[in-house]
Amino acid sequence: MRVLDVAAGTGLVTREALAVVGAAHDVIGLDPSAAMMRSGLQAMGVPLVQGTAERLPFADAQFDFVSLGFALRHVADLGSVFREFRRVLRPRRACVSARDHATPGAWRGSSLKFYMGYVVPLVSRAVARHADTPVLF
Repeated sequence: MRVLDVAAGTGLVTREALAVVGAAHDVIGLDPSAAMMRSGLQAMGVPLVQGTAERLPFADAQFDFVSLGFALRHVADLGSVFREFRRVLRPRRACVSARDHATPGAWRGSSLKFYMGYVVPLVSRAVARHADTPVLF
């Protein structure tokens, strides 16, 4: 499985992808900031690429899984980002994006927990049809 972690930053999501995939050459960290990548990703031994989510510097159909950790709020054009994700993903593969925001109130927090803990994994299993999909959540 080849994984692209977009907006990898200091490598929080990249580290977890590496733990699942196992081979450093199969996980690529991409970030617009070379300094951010140097601060956490270099020690992992994964290939690092400087670039943005809106213009991924990869050929079509190169990845099985694309992640965008907690940088969704920094994206100006969501349409171009998800078109790029679709372009670099192999057919019938998956992408995931997490958004970091406060969820005031017990009801909203419970709803988000249910959505991320049950709905997202269920949909991912149905779409990806890969045995390791639940592990990525």
